[in-house]
Parts: sequence; structure tokens; C-alpha cells
Amino acid sequence: METVTYTVIKTINDINSAHIGTITEQCKKVLSSLQKGESFEAKIFAKEQMPKFTNSANARNIANMGYRYLRDGKKIGMLHEEPKEQKSISFKKFIKLDSVEYWISQLSSTKFKNLKCNTMVMLVIVLFPTLC
Repeated sequence: METVTYTVIKTINDINSAHIGTITEQCKKVLSSLQKGESFEAKIFAKEQMPKFTNSANARNIANMGYRYLRDGKKIGMLHEEPKEQKSISFKKFIKLDSVEYWISQLSSTKFKNLKCNTMVMLVIVLFPTLC
């Protein structure tokens, strides 16, 4: 599973005070620990950094708070979310792979077995009906 990468573009002190009033004190404390220019993955932040700021022992609650604080940081303009990398390839590129091209060429063009043989039998029946 891919995680989202965040980059800190402003410190908590650079944010307009009107925006800071919309977040909690604990969120301010967590976001103030981030330095400008720092990049991190959301999953790693929630696992390693968030336990320092809470007394909760429940890992799920800690992760949820971490993701909520990152979302708030993005909303106030402190964090920038990096786009996810695409791991898959397109179908057109997939069918151009050497191994896939080989196996596609091995497939029969119809669902019937021994089509060439059956075609010859049908041709004989059509051309020489007296033999049957």
C-alpha cells in the first residue's frame, strides 16, 4: 500500500492567526515539531512521531490523530501533499512485454479444438457429398 508523502512548506509561526484558531492545542504542538522543508510519509509519521505527543496506548487512535493533524496542517496551508507514484503499467505497455507477446501468440484464435482438421473435413463434405 502506498502512503502519502507530505512536505512542510511553512512553520506554525508563519501561518495566519485566523487559521491557527481552528486547530486544537495538541495539534499546534504536533505541527510545531515539524521543520520547514522536511518531507515525510504519513504512515511513518503516525507510527513514530505521534506516540511522543499522546498518552494513549491504542495504536489505532494514535494513527487516527496523526492523520487528522496532517489533514489539518494541509488545510491551514502548512503542509503540501505530494502525489502518489503510480506502480502499475498501462494495458498497452503490458501486452508489449516480450513474455506476454509470446503467450498471446500461442493462444488459439478460436475456442474450438483442431479447427484446421475440422475445416478440412467440412471442405471434403461440401466438395464431395457423394462420399459421405
